[in-house]
Amino acid sequence: LGRSVGALRQIAETTGLRFEVVADPGALATVVAGLDLVVNAAGPFDQTVRPVLGACIEGGTSYLDISNELDSVQFVLGQHERFMSSGVIAVPAVGFGTVATEAVALRVATVLPSAVAIEVALLADNAGGGTGTSASVLAVLAHGGARVVDGSIVRAPLGRGIARVRTPIGRRSLVPIPTGDLATVRAATGVDSITAAAAFAVPAWVLAAGLLSMMTMAAEQAVVFFAACAFF
Repeated sequence: LGRSVGALRQIAETTGLRFEVVADPGALATVVAGLDLVVNAAGPFDQTVRPVLGACIEGGTSYLDISNELDSVQFVLGQHERFMSSGVIAVPAVGFGTVATEAVALRVATVLPSAVAIEVALLADNAGGGTGTSASVLAVLAHGGARVVDGSIVRAPLGRGIARVRTPIGRRSLVPIPTGDLATVRAATGVDSITAAAAFAVPAWVLAAGLLSMMTMAAEQAVVFFAACAFF
């Protein structure tokens, strides 16, 4: 599932898969019935995960998504008993970013089995996304900052805990954000204190001031601001 009709039609033609436009979420169960697998690439996932996953469970269809939104990832992970009773396999956050982060964190936990906390940071260098991607970014930012501390989500204003660190590509400012990595890294490693951050090239004080002014920005302006900070 995705939002771009043109892109999905092209994939269908290339792979020989069936292509269908679904205008009514209530028709999802009928559409996915009999399929082996649904890959949900239609963000923001806090709007799509529940109806799509519900249709998959009803139809006995396995489910993957590429979400990196904390709430939607937690929702899927929290449906374990429903999956067991229906025989459905469901795995959230299978996009490259979350999988790479989880793999690195798992390696760290294996090498350092006594680790009590793990901090991960995303240094993004990818092409911009569409409307759904922007909406997903805003959904994450709208929840402010967050960490997992002793197994519990601890939320804070966005920008609290900014750290300036040296990386292989220069100094970066790390901002704790509530991405799905908080849930996937904890599930993979068993470590109960997790921090996930986004890295920005601008100095920490500039970023902190920008985050404060972002409260008065329109949604589109906020996305542009974050993109500019990341790639400045």
